[in-house]
Amino acid sequence: MKAEIYFFMTAPDAEAFIKHVEELVDSIEEHSESSIFIIGDCQIEYLPSIMIESSLLTGSIAIDSGGIDNGCTQYLRANKTYKALRNWIKKGYYSRLCTWTEGEDMQATSSRTRDLWLGPDAKKNKESNNDMQLRLSLTSDVLFDLAPETSTMGGIKPKAGKKKK
Repeated sequence: MKAEIYFFMTAPDAEAFIKHVEELVDSIEEHSESSIFIIGDCQIEYLPSIMIESSLLTGSIAIDSGGIDNGCTQYLRANKTYKALRNWIKKGYYSRLCTWTEGEDMQATSSRTRDLWLGPDAKKNKESNNDMQLRLSLTSDVLFDLAPETSTMGGIKPKAGKKKK
């Protein structure tokens, strides 16, 4: 089973994240488009967000959270490290985002999204630059933005169902 968390990070966000990672992992292997965080004989894959022109593309961290049968004997320690990194992101990053399809009216078609996190510097840049786009990938027509106030979009709590008598 694979556990993964997605985020938007600018370079300053990524620097702060890597600094935190260095305190928790044994080593970091740098690759051309990704990094591998080494915990014993286990790995956490890090794909950084990429800024291309005015589009910030999603990044992620992922772990194969299987057990010893996957050839990773320190999977408990690796899973604990992954959860610590995920919680660090969730604690310091912004998650009130909305999504819509490019070419449609954002006001009419946007909906809340969960499980996508916006770094502090990325949020500051998005607030000050309307031309900055948040995308899954360059070819994706799905865009993300800061969610409007709850009063104009509705809450994210599920509606209460009827009680059985």
